[in-house]
Amino acid sequence: MPHPEFYRPYLTILIWGLLCEIIVMIYYITNNRYPFEFYLTFGLFWITLGEILRVIYTIRKEVKEEL
Repeated sequence: MPHPEFYRPYLTILIWGLLCEIIVMIYYITNNRYPFEFYLTFGLFWITLGEILRVIYTIRKEVKEEL
């Protein structure tokens, strides 16, 4: 199994993506506009959040196995 540091770049990219998605959703919500892009970003938000949680779970599992 890879060392937990292996997941660091993936986690960084996912967190930056999540921040960008939040900014885009705030933009659409403040302008009271809900085009297709808003719903697409909303769906991507949940997918990205799920992947972040999955990577964190995998890291925690590997750290526990090393102990």
